[in-house]
Amino acid sequence: MEYFFNNDKVNYEASYTNKSNKTIILLHGWGMSIITFREVFKEIARHHNVIAIDLPGFGNSSLNRAYSLDDYSELIKQMIIDLKLNNVVILGHSFGGRILINLNKYNLDQIIGLILVDSAGIKHFNLLTKYKVLKYKTRKKLYKLLSLKQKLKILEETSGSIDYINSSPLLKETMNKTIHVNLKPYLKDIKLDTLILWGKNDYTTSLKDGMIMNENIKNSSLIVFESSGHFPYLDETTKFNLIVLSYLDSLEVKNG
Repeated sequence: MEYFFNNDKVNYEASYTNKSNKTIILLHGWGMSIITFREVFKEIARHHNVIAIDLPGFGNSSLNRAYSLDDYSELIKQMIIDLKLNNVVILGHSFGGRILINLNKYNLDQIIGLILVDSAGIKHFNLLTKYKVLKYKTRKKLYKLLSLKQKLKILEETSGSIDYINSSPLLKETMNKTIHVNLKPYLKDIKLDTLILWGKNDYTTSLKDGMIMNENIKNSSLIVFESSGHFPYLDETTKFNLIVLSYLDSLEVKNG
């Protein structure tokens, strides 16, 4: 299915059932797509309405300009409104969780619950990171000053995380506009019932981040997957699906 937002084609899959009036929206992580949610989608679709979205720049969705967190959040907001969804639960994995946390500021009445899965959003400050950033900025400024275009190109193409290096220019700009936002101050404003799911062996977004989110989100609970890394919905799919379904069943509907 296709949805259009800011001149971008947004690909999504949807499954509707007459068994439930709740809809769960699945938001994938950076570099991923709706394909990673395939098994989760199929299982939940047996009981509830499900929508999985290829975020702009990923999967089969286009990206015609660099997005900010507000842009991604506005997309989800508009899809909820335009698709006339009610009793919505949003599940965000990693980067999708970052969008979910930012989306909360809209206080949409249609949303009744949140699920954060190994979510990004907690910015860590340390001397090593500051040194690397300062070194990069200094070298970049020097190469520009000396018109060393080739060295500047190599520096920009080889600096940063693997995700950054492998991204297109537009996605690199998008990453610069999204990952530097520290969302920790936003957590205290989340009033919705929130389920936090985390892989114990996650070395991308550490369990410590999950604990911080659990401490700062008032109505939240944290479940740790002992045998999982950054992708508990792939590492322990059956357990993950059972927990998500149980959570969905526990939420009270607002409309209908």
